[in-house]
Formats: sequence, structure tokens, C-alpha cells
Amino acid sequence: MRKNTFVLIVGLLIFFMPFSGFPSPWKFWFYIIAGLALIISAIRHSFAERIFVIRRRDGRTTFTEHNPEALSQSSTSPQFSTNDRPQA
Repeated sequence: MRKNTFVLIVGLLIFFMPFSGFPSPWKFWFYIIAGLALIISAIRHSFAERIFVIRRRDGRTTFTEHNPEALSQSSTSPQFSTNDRPQA
């Protein structure tokens, strides 16, 4: 579930909770759990964003573009001399 969807669903549940007819202790614990879930979601998002910024700043992104031309230029096939070949 995406973070935006999670926040929207929890927000809607919190909005409709007073009209639900649940007993007050249930509502109290639901508000506590929903609040903790939103706090944990925000902390996880904050850490993920911070790690992304640090990796991008250091040039360590997870995206790597496949470029066969660069591979063929940087790594050449080994050249064997007549002395390096195994004798038959």
C-alpha cells in the first residue's frame, strides 16, 4: 500500500470514528493506534527520504543504465600470444 493511500484510509477512519457507535474505550484505543501508525509512517518516510538524498549526493544511486558501448570500450577481450596457448 502506498503511503498516500495509507494516510488517506487512516484519516477517513479517524474522521468517521465518532459516528461509528463503538464504545468510548474502543475509540480511545483506535485513536492511539492510528496516531502511532501515522507517526511510524512519517518517521519511515523521513528516513527513506534522508537516505535517498545522501545516496544521490554521494553518487550512489540504485539506477544503473545499461550501455553496451561503454562495456565494449572499457573491457577488451584478452589477447593470447602463441606462447600462452595450451599445447595440444
